[in-house]
Amino acid sequence: MKETRTKAKEKLAKMRKVKGLTQKEIASKVCMDDSTYSKRESGKLKIDIKQWEKLAEILECNISDIFEEDVNQSIIFNDNSTGYYCANNIFTIHEDLLEMQNKIHKKMLDELEATKKENVYLKRLVKELKNNKDS
Repeated sequence: MKETRTKAKEKLAKMRKVKGLTQKEIASKVCMDDSTYSKRESGKLKIDIKQWEKLAEILECNISDIFEEDVNQSIIFNDNSTGYYCANNIFTIHEDLLEMQNKIHKKMLDELEATKKENVYLKRLVKELKNNKDS
């Protein structure tokens, strides 16, 4: 069981990095200081079931996803210099591409938020113009 937990903690670190999160960010989300979280992720301290559940929620996965062997995962990390390929129904993505995808996703979310704010401003402006026209 200890070997399974060690592999799970290694996988936890990989999944955190794929999500573009630091240990400090995860620690904050699980309400513990970053040094304690670091010790938990490295295996120096145990992670209880409630903490595993919270970590899975933060990483947007199931606990079983963390404990399963990589071979059963839909995303497997490798050194494939071409980036990604599909073989035996396993989709493999180079870690650098995942990092780039996460950055693009964040930028798109930021742009969406800015567009929403601009939309609110423009709606207010149109309403003011209509009110001025009716006056």
